[in-house]
Amino acid sequence: MNIREIEKQIIEIDGSCRNINFYVPQKNYLINLLKFLMDQYRFLSVAKSDGNKISIDNEDCKLDELVSFYNEHINLLLENKNQVIKNPQFFISRGESEDYYVEITFFPNDINRDKFTFIIFVEWLSQILKCGNSKEFYVRYENSSWKYGDSSDDSGVIYSHLK
Repeated sequence: MNIREIEKQIIEIDGSCRNINFYVPQKNYLINLLKFLMDQYRFLSVAKSDGNKISIDNEDCKLDELVSFYNEHINLLLENKNQVIKNPQFFISRGESEDYYVEITFFPNDINRDKFTFIIFVEWLSQILKCGNSKEFYVRYENSSWKYGDSSDDSGVIYSHLK
């Protein structure tokens, strides 16, 4: 698929959201990722899997406590009107392993169309992946039956990379 087709699939307003999926291998990398996000975005909402909101002050946040969980998840709603993705939502979960599963969700309306190009999008995503020490990712259409790693023709994957 060429770059123009990828751009079109990311920004097309078709009623569905887009997801970016990747794994972060250890807690220290997830903390690095959250610190980066705190520098880039305003945290509108942080909630744990029980639905309880967590107060996050960008000046005084105990990130180690926030990410010390097993068999749970946290949801983050972020905002920065100057970023290429203005209002991403992060869903971070963890099972029994050391890996954290991350899903970034955004709607095409969340894209800053004044800034969006494939190159700028990839630069934005690369910074996130670098902070999380992530080795692969999948940018895709929302699909609740999608299985991690599936990039078949009918999977809804728009763009992916294995490092």
